[in-house]
Amino acid sequence: MKKTILITGGLGYIGKNIANLLLKNNFKIIVIDNLINSYEYKFKNDNYKFIKCDILNQIKLEKIFKKEKIDLIIHEAGLTKVKESEEKIIEYFDVNIVGTINILKMMEKFKIKYLIFASSAAVYGNPEKIPINENDLKRPINNYGFTKFICEKLINKCEKLGIKSIIFRYFNVAGKNIESNLYYNPKGNITHLIPSIRNVIKKNKEKIIIYGNNFNTKDGTCIRDYIHIDDLAQAHLLAINYLFKYQKSEIFNLGSKNKYSNLEIIKLSENIIKNKINFEISKNKRKGDPDILYANTKNIEKKLKFHPTKNIIDILSDEFI
Repeated sequence: MKKTILITGGLGYIGKNIANLLLKNNFKIIVIDNLINSYEYKFKNDNYKFIKCDILNQIKLEKIFKKEKIDLIIHEAGLTKVKESEEKIIEYFDVNIVGTINILKMMEKFKIKYLIFASSAAVYGNPEKIPINENDLKRPINNYGFTKFICEKLINKCEKLGIKSIIFRYFNVAGKNIESNLYYNPKGNITHLIPSIRNVIKKNKEKIIIYGNNFNTKDGTCIRDYIHIDDLAQAHLLAINYLFKYQKSEIFNLGSKNKYSNLEIIKLSENIIKNKINFEISKNKRKGDPDILYANTKNIEKKLKFHPTKNIIDILSDEFI
């Protein structure tokens, strides 16, 4: 019998790619999304259902959970922009924290035992040492990271209710699923570096702004850990199988150890397209941007047997096709 997976925020970049992979692996997928930051998308698969719903709408959520038999939830819905989280504080608290509480309420009421939660490396803030281990100090320096940290705590507390969870702390996700042409394409402004480079290459944007060149790094621009979207989706498939098999809660860094500064990413991109990329360095850092974030991945390698298959060149090449 097919297992049914509900994905919140499932029409976003990450949610669509996870749904795409799970459908290919014979799962039944229910996606809910409010379409505020995403576009409606129809998978050509009989095992797929989309329901427009906001996770803050408890009445509609309850109708969905009452009607559908759900085996596991992947909770992707939320607001994710660091700079915006400093400007829209209450909105981020509401969507990210209250929205997660609503999902946990549904899980308790309808006795759903398994949860995969999309957290973030932002929970670490400016790490005291690198690479970052899962048990290192959590000291978020932006409201986005703070909301994810609170959600992690709430989920951990709910283990007493019988909810087993895998919390993934995402590092920087990029690239495109070539076969299904699934790439980062939100409504509104694109602020992530690699999609911004894509927009400049395709003439949809005049230039890239690099925010700050006085970070404590080798070239003054911040350093991040990049993971391909295909690898990230595969980690979720492994996590589902792990939860069903072992029924054990875990927290994993989900990165690749591919660590590059902003200027290195631009240089690599120029090498791939064999052309210059127009960019400008702003002296003003974005509030809440850490100097360096990259993952120690020994824990996920050991327990999930997860090993990324794509490197930074794959990420950039796929993004620019």
